[in-house]
Parts: sequence; structure tokens; C-alpha cells
Amino acid sequence: MTTDTETAPPPIANAAPAAGESASSKRKRKREKEKANKKTKPAESTPTTSSSTTKPTKPSAGTGSNAVAARKPRAPKPRAPKPTKPARPETVNQAVAQLDPALAADYLLQRMRRFNPDVSAVELADRAISTSAFVDTTPWTEPRVEANLAAFLETYAAKKPETMKMDAAVTETGAPHTIVIAAAALRAAELARALRRFQSKEVAVAKLFAKHIKLDEAIAGCGTARMGVGVGTPGRVLDLVRCGALKTGALCRIVLDVSVVNEKQQGLLDIKETLQGLLDLLNEPGIKSRLGEGVDILVY
Repeated sequence: MTTDTETAPPPIANAAPAAGESASSKRKRKREKEKANKKTKPAESTPTTSSSTTKPTKPSAGTGSNAVAARKPRAPKPRAPKPTKPARPETVNQAVAQLDPALAADYLLQRMRRFNPDVSAVELADRAISTSAFVDTTPWTEPRVEANLAAFLETYAAKKPETMKMDAAVTETGAPHTIVIAAAALRAAELARALRRFQSKEVAVAKLFAKHIKLDEAIAGCGTARMGVGVGTPGRVLDLVRCGALKTGALCRIVLDVSVVNEKQQGLLDIKETLQGLLDLLNEPGIKSRLGEGVDILVY
């Protein structure tokens, strides 16, 4: 039995709404708290690459509290010019200055015998050059070096006024009046530079040697250039004469660069290959028949 003093429990229908309101308010407070945290928390950038491949960037000059002032570009230091190599002194065989026509012809014959010991006397005589082909150059007393070659040629060209001047040329292309023969292409190039005073827009000093100049190019050059003087080696000049590119109709003189010798003390007539090429050139029919009769040999 119940008494009047006992408290009755609250109705169940009234308890459910109270519990529902409490959970809703909790969720609302939680959402408000999350929104507040998002507003106060600084945004973090998402890296595009992994930390293992990301390289630290250097601070640019002039920015930030600890930035270092940009340095002024240094002016480039002037480079000292490279020292030029002194020109190789020419070694001159002074005995050549004493070769008169008779001695020059005999010396050439001795060289032929030395390099052709098995050749008969008849064959040697057939290839020998007569004394009358040589001009006496013993009166020339200046050193027979590269720098004096132009003056040497002018002096002996003036002794025959009927021949062309050194800076002149015939109208026909590839027909020089003077050919200078050297032992090597390098020496021929040096002599060609020494004779540039005879060159003009109309008249060339032709380079007739194989160094850096192919035979086809040399043939084409002879076909287009009026040349007064040609400078070359025996083999290349012979090739150009035999193929008809270098014409000998206007030829007045052949100059042999004999005085200057190389490190082995060898000159134009002391090397078998160059001597054989020179003899072949001098024995070409268009030249041999005119030696001493229109074509002179000058020993320099």
C-alpha cells in the first residue's frame, strides 16, 4: 500500500524531449567550435612534390630582414695578348751565291748522279740542263732570303727589257711569265707572301702548291686567273703543266729557291723527290726546247 508522502515518478512522455534537446545542443556547439578553430588556425600549403625531391630555395637578394645587399658585377679582367712566336730564322747556304752558270749546271748534274747511280751516262746527258740556260746571278750581293726575293726578281727582269714587268701579265689566264720553285709547300707559301707587291686586282701571284689546295681547285684557279708570277713546288707545277692548266707560252724565267735549307741542311736540290720533280719539269718539251732561248733559269 502506498502512502500520501511518496513522490510519483515523472511521466515518461515528458523525459524524451529533454534528452533530445541536450544531444542537439551538443552537436551544435561542436560544429561552432570546429568553425571557430578553422578561422583561427593558419592555412597550410600543400606541397606539390615529395619532401625527398623538394630542393630548398635560396632567398633572393634584397628581400627579408636578413637579406644581403646584391653585389655589383665585377668588370672582366683584361687578357694579356698571347705572345707571338718569332719567325723561324732562315738558314742560308752561302755557297749558292758563287754558282755561276757553268758551276750551276755542273752542280745539278752531280745531284742527278748521286740520286740515280744506276742511270747511264747517255741518259744523264739527255736529262742534263745546258749552261746556256742559266743566268749569272753572282753579282747579286744581298742575302738570298725571303725578304729580298722581290728586289732580286725586279733587278734581273730589268736586265731584259723585252720581257714583261714583274707586276704585269698577259691577257691569257694561267700563263705566268715567272715561276718560282721551292722545296716545300710551306716555303712556297712564304715566298708567295713576299711577292705580294706584284699582285693587283687584275694580276695574281698564283699559289701552285698542294698544301690545303686540291689539284682540282688549282686547275680551276689557273683557268680563271691572270697571273704574272706563280710560286709552287716541283710536283704540283709539273701536274698543272702536264694537264694544260698552267701554260708556258708566256714563260720567261724559272727561279730556283736553292739558298735556304731546312733543319737537315737540305735544299731544293738535296732532296731526291724534289730534284726528280724539278728535272721532270725542266725536261718538259714545251720548256726544254726554250731553255736559254726565251726561258732563263735563275738560281736564288
